Amino acid sequence: MGIMWRGFYALSLLYFAQTGHATIGSGGCGEYELRGTIDKNPSASGFLYIVNKGTASQYQLVIPIRQEPKIAPYINRSSRIRASLAKRIENFRGEFSSIQSISLAVSDPMGLSGERPMVLVAETECAE
Repeated sequence: MGIMWRGFYALSLLYFAQTGHATIGSGGCGEYELRGTIDKNPSASGFLYIVNKGTASQYQLVIPIRQEPKIAPYINRSSRIRASLAKRIENFRGEFSSIQSISLAVSDPMGLSGERPMVLVAETECAE
């Protein structure tokens, strides 16, 4: 019985390690595909794109004011976004430099779809 639980535990760790967040944790710059929600920024005017909402690895990415008309229909809804980051992310906070596309997505808070919430599509040099 103990071996079965160890195997289950090992498979669980492997699964969550593969479906966790992408290399954005290293602060890499480039174009990303992300899954999350758009919320009002509580500490400033404007909006945030929140990935992994309510978890220890919650990312908050500021949406540029010039992009607000594009994101208006998706506020407080699960969405998939393709956007660029020109500066490094620090302490799980950053800012989009541009948003290429956005669409509605089915909410998947437990990650059962196997999709990663953040995927680096194309890496670029960071603007320092």
